[in-house]
Amino acid sequence: MNENIFKKDVKNFFDELKKKHFKKNNLKLHEPVFSKNTFRHIHNCIKSTFVSPNGKYNELLERKLRKITNSKFVICLNSGTSALFLSLKSIGIVKNDEVLLPSLTFVSTANAVLYNNAIPHFVDSSEQTLAIDPILLEKYLKEISIIRNGKLINKKTKRHIKCLICVHVFGNSAEITKIRNVCKKYNLLLIEDAAEALNSYYKDKHLGTYGKVGILSFNGNKIITSGSGGAILTNDKKIFNYCNHIASNAKINDKWEYKHDMIGYNLKMANINAALAFAQILDLNKIQKGKNKLMIKYKNFFKKYNLKVELITPLKNSKSNNWLISIRLKNEMSKKKNKVLNFLWKNKIYARPLWIPLHKLKHLNKFPRSHLNNTNKLYERVISLPSGPK
Repeated sequence: MNENIFKKDVKNFFDELKKKHFKKNNLKLHEPVFSKNTFRHIHNCIKSTFVSPNGKYNELLERKLRKITNSKFVICLNSGTSALFLSLKSIGIVKNDEVLLPSLTFVSTANAVLYNNAIPHFVDSSEQTLAIDPILLEKYLKEISIIRNGKLINKKTKRHIKCLICVHVFGNSAEITKIRNVCKKYNLLLIEDAAEALNSYYKDKHLGTYGKVGILSFNGNKIITSGSGGAILTNDKKIFNYCNHIASNAKINDKWEYKHDMIGYNLKMANINAALAFAQILDLNKIQKGKNKLMIKYKNFFKKYNLKVELITPLKNSKSNNWLISIRLKNEMSKKKNKVLNFLWKNKIYARPLWIPLHKLKHLNKFPRSHLNNTNKLYERVISLPSGPK
C-alpha cells in the first residue's frame, strides 16, 4: 500500500477517535478520569482534616486491593518506586547482591536496586510480551552462573545473583509461570513489578501475586491514580510486618510516646492520596470497559495493515488491563519510528516510544548484562498509542 494512503487512513482513524471516543482534539498518552465519586471522597477527606498517612481511606483502599488481587496483605505507599525499594529490602537484598531485571523498563526498577546498594544485572526481553524472555534467561544463566551451597553465583564477578524482578509491561502479562519455574530451578527470589498491571491476570491469578512480593503503581498516568502512590502485595506475614513497620519510621505503637526501634522511612501513602485512589477504584470497571472498547477499535483498524504494523496483544490465558496499547513496526516501517512519531505528534496524537533501554543510560551502562538483541530491536520498533478510557 502507498505510504500516503496509509498516513491518510491513520489520520482519519484518529480523527474519528477524537470525536467519538476521547471527545477532545489533543490525544495524550493516558489521562486519568475523574468522576463525581472523586470529588466527593476528596471533599470528605479534607473535611475530616485527616490528610496524612494511616487514615480511613488508607484502610478502605487496602481492603479493596486485597479483594481485587486476592493478596492476604497490602500496604499502600507514596510511590511504586518506594514499594519496589522496600520489597527488595524485605527479602534480604544487600550490598553487592546481583538482581536480574529487564533493560526494557522504566528507570525506577533499576533505581530501587541501587537504593539497596545492590547491582542491577540486565537481561533480554521477549519480542512477544516485551517482558523478560524465560528461554533466553535460562540459556544465559547456564552460561554465566553456577549453584554453589544453594546460591546462584556469577562465575565472572563471584557475586551472589539473589533475585529476579519480572516487569509486566503495559498491563500485559509476562510468561510468568515459566519465569517462576526458572527462578525455582536457579534458587532466585522472584519479585513482580506490576506497576502497570492493576486489574491484569494470568490464568485467573492477578499479576503481582506469583512471586514472593509484588508491587503496583498509582502514578498519575496509571489505570487508577492517587496522584503519586504505590502498593506492596504479599502473602507473607513476616514481609508485611517488616515493610509496614519500617515504612512508618519504624515507630512502635504507644499511647503518646514517640518510640522507634530501627532506621525507618516515611513512605506511607497520605490519606488524601488514598481518597483519590479509592474513588478511582470504585470506577475501575467503568474505566476498564472504556479501555477494552478502545482496544477493539485499534484491533479492527490495524488488522488491515498487518504488513506494516502489528498490535501488541496479551498472551493466551491472560487478561490485560490494556494500560498502554502499543504497536510494533514491521518490514519497511521498522526503521521509521521517528518519522511515525513526528507524523502523529504533528496531528496532535501524542504517542510515545519505549523507554531508552537502561543499559544505554550513562549511569547504568557499567553494570552486567546479557546479549540484549531483542531489547535493542524492540526499542527501535515499538510505539505506544493514546490509551485513555475516554
